[in-house]
Amino acid sequence: MRWLKALIVAAAITVPAAANVITFETAPTGVFTGPITESGFTYELGIGNIVVNTPGHPGQDLEAVSDGGGVLIIRRADGGLFQFDSVDFAAYNRPGTGTQDLIVAGGIGGGFIGFDVFTLANTADQPYSNWTTETALGLHGILVDTLLVLLGGGTDSEPYNSAIDNVTLTPDVPEPASLALLAGGLVLLRRRRRI
Repeated sequence: MRWLKALIVAAAITVPAAANVITFETAPTGVFTGPITESGFTYELGIGNIVVNTPGHPGQDLEAVSDGGGVLIIRRADGGLFQFDSVDFAAYNRPGTGTQDLIVAGGIGGGFIGFDVFTLANTADQPYSNWTTETALGLHGILVDTLLVLLGGGTDSEPYNSAIDNVTLTPDVPEPASLALLAGGLVLLRRRRRI
């Protein structure tokens, strides 16, 4: 019975979920395929071309280069749910014209339920000198089991690159009220067995 009281007390304590950040520091530099597990999440190449690089940003980042870029797939290592919070995004075009989009799509059970599109003007001054932190909008507060990140990259005749870093994700944790309901159900179940 003591364990049950301890469970009820634990359920009453509010513990906020801690955000996890994927920095791509553990991925080997060069052409990226994956899968790599970092900060409780696994990420890998879906389709296209992505490289692990270090231009214009502390540490390593993921960069889409030629042939239309690539798609990064992110999942929790334990298969659980999570929400997308933010990502660092940069765009670079040698001529320095136009804009680029970063698309982040979230899904659950094989279907997609929301997405965010971030648009950034290219820079020609220095590769990736326009890093910005983009915060979830359409995906804000939505739990997913899969995140697709679409990075654009141009051809040799029209070169443009985009890069991401510091993908911030929050794992889903049971709310204290849910734990309290579970504890209450266990108490009732134990009492019924005694009767």
